[in-house]
Amino acid sequence: MIVLSIIGGILGLAFVYWMVEKINELSYRVNKYEYFSATTAGFVVVGYYLLFFGYAVYTKAARVVDGDILNGILLMIIGGVLMGMIVISNFINTPKENIFITLFFTTIQLVVYVGLAYVSIFIILLAVAALAQTKPVYVLNND
Repeated sequence: MIVLSIIGGILGLAFVYWMVEKINELSYRVNKYEYFSATTAGFVVVGYYLLFFGYAVYTKAARVVDGDILNGILLMIIGGVLMGMIVISNFINTPKENIFITLFFTTIQLVVYVGLAYVSIFIILLAVAALAQTKPVYVLNND
């Protein structure tokens, strides 16, 4: 059963990749604009992280009597502004007569980047662990 799950996951990722490529082809042909790029991915993923961690900071501070909820609110605002910049950029860089196509592709863009943000946190943690180069500790004075 685990093999079927792995094969299904790989096929699902391949389908999402194929869908992203087709959306970029279509949008470039129609609007001369690509919705999926490394820049938009970076902005949206960082925006999602800031929203998530800002909400965590906010709720933790709200439970404490003298908690500072402003830090969490500020993180959420910055995350929302980053994501809003991408949404506004999508609407600015496409023709006005294609507003419904732009809205549809922007929604797909934000949904696909949720999965990318979820997977990228594990990749970042693995990279940090690999780059940490933890060395063994030797005891010299063993009395």
